[in-house]
Amino acid sequence: MRDYQASATDKMIAVLIYTLFALFALICVYPFYSIVINTISANDISAKGEIIFFPGKSISRTTWMCLKYRDCGMPPRYLWKEP
Repeated sequence: MRDYQASATDKMIAVLIYTLFALFALICVYPFYSIVINTISANDISAKGEIIFFPGKSISRTTWMCLKYRDCGMPPRYLWKEP
């Protein structure tokens, strides 16, 4: 059997395909990453929309503590269904 030698065109197409797949993977993963960085950032910075790619300067645990201890200052019917 002969060994297949990839031509320059084959290599360019492979690079293009890998680049498109990497871009698609980034587009699929970014929304989940955005949710995580918005929950660990301070709520006022998150509400202003100042967080794009990195967490804000002040990292806050209030969102996680609110969910853990169910003490958000809002009536429970707005946050979760009581059993």
